[in-house]
Amino acid sequence: MKKLDIKSLGELLAREYPPQRWLIDGLVPCDGLVMMSSAPANYKTWLMMQFAISVAKGEKLFDHFSTEQSGVLVVDEESGERALQERFKRLGTNEDLAIYYLSRLGRKATKDYIDNIIEICQEKGIGLVMFDSLIRFHSGNENDSVEMAQVMNEFKKISDAGIACLILHHNRKSSLLGSNMGESMRGSGDLLAACDIHIAIARKKNVVTISQSKNRYCEEMTPIKVKFVSAGEKSWFEFSEYQKTKDEKMDEMKQVVFATIAEFAGINRSELMRRFKQSSLDMPVNKVNDLLKSLLEDGDIYTERGEKNAVKYFVKNN
Repeated sequence: MKKLDIKSLGELLAREYPPQRWLIDGLVPCDGLVMMSSAPANYKTWLMMQFAISVAKGEKLFDHFSTEQSGVLVVDEESGERALQERFKRLGTNEDLAIYYLSRLGRKATKDYIDNIIEICQEKGIGLVMFDSLIRFHSGNENDSVEMAQVMNEFKKISDAGIACLILHHNRKSSLLGSNMGESMRGSGDLLAACDIHIAIARKKNVVTISQSKNRYCEEMTPIKVKFVSAGEKSWFEFSEYQKTKDEKMDEMKQVVFATIAEFAGINRSELMRRFKQSSLDMPVNKVNDLLKSLLEDGDIYTERGEKNAVKYFVKNN
């Protein structure tokens, strides 16, 4: 066996790497393996196609995320040509864009197939390949870590060649966004381990929440919400808002409780709950208890005992 050529930490630290390039800022690195998962019917394929259009045009995704213009290859084993045509037309694309596709060829992600994909991308100047969806490109057991590692190793060859690779995948039926988005993906945990970035999608009516459970290149993005809008023969995604963090939501609710106590000095908890209910605020008792405790610990409010030993709340004047 050939002797291993080990290197020192000093050699690694002395090496200079160019800045990380992104096809879609913070979402799709130019040389990364990205998985995007959701439950069925959550606009996953629509989003993939919007990614393709934005990259091919070199325009900002949702008017918020910068892109680096490049050719795109959509490898479709789900929708079929008719659905692809209809959706691309609805999203406002045109025949001049450098978007290419393969549809329902029934091919698996073997070495020869992936080598062929890489060769096509290099010939056509394609910087992003998208696969819809993972289950169609292998015949293994998704819960077998060894088999899934072998499948993902083939896809990694695409990103190792400097071509971004995005794979659509399905979530477990019971998964809920926000509990454990990475583990919500169906199959072996090796799928999450193998990808560089995981994008989680959740839909409520026509509003889609886009989050990340993993990002090897930078801090996970703040979750965003986009609306899927349809009018006549056109459809598009419209940026809605950045989703508030749990801490931000907690601070907002604390401000509501604080302001109510400031307005009604000496109010008790039952009266607080009654006023919140009248205002249609979703404030369960345990949450109000937590907020009152936090405000007391912060020194923003104080209590006094009233009639029948009732606890009354007051704002502390500094």
